[in-house]
Amino acid sequence: GGLGLWIQPLDSLEPRKLEAGANAGQIFWSSDSRSLAFGETTEGYRLKTIDLNGEAKLVDGDIRINQVGTWHSKSGILAMIDDTINAIPLDGGRPTPVTTLNAARGETAHLFPSFLPDGRHFVYLARSPRPEYDGTAYVMEIGGHTPIALFTSDSQVVYAAPGYLLYMVGNTLLARGFDAASL
Repeated sequence: GGLGLWIQPLDSLEPRKLEAGANAGQIFWSSDSRSLAFGETTEGYRLKTIDLNGEAKLVDGDIRINQVGTWHSKSGILAMIDDTINAIPLDGGRPTPVTTLNAARGETAHLFPSFLPDGRHFVYLARSPRPEYDGTAYVMEIGGHTPIALFTSDSQVVYAAPGYLLYMVGNTLLARGFDAASL
């Protein structure tokens, strides 16, 4: 019957199906944990949001995401559209690219944006066919012009309080100390 979207509170043994979340893929939480965003799989990953009461909302009928994004209550949604990270306002505005592929590094895609606590900065991963640049993790400010290269990763990079970036190298999960204020 297709994919279903279920939530389960950690203090309960009973999961609850969100009926409006049928065929949900590429799922990610809002920063306040009161809503989820997802791409509807039957419609080319058309972006929708859903609150925990189960009411779904189409963000914009033409927005289709390529993979998991990130959602901060102050800044809206960041998600990969085509090959770059785009800012997607929740009020129905059009997506705006916030990253630009670096041709000198042979970048082919920017993946897995993840907000830092301030909601202005985010980390992401760049792909390149050139091994010395493939998997470079960057930190950048929305509206900024120059990303800061951090390290190489084989996976999405996410911030975890009180000050770590979590990521994979090979089959090993690493936690690297990171000051989100000073970057």
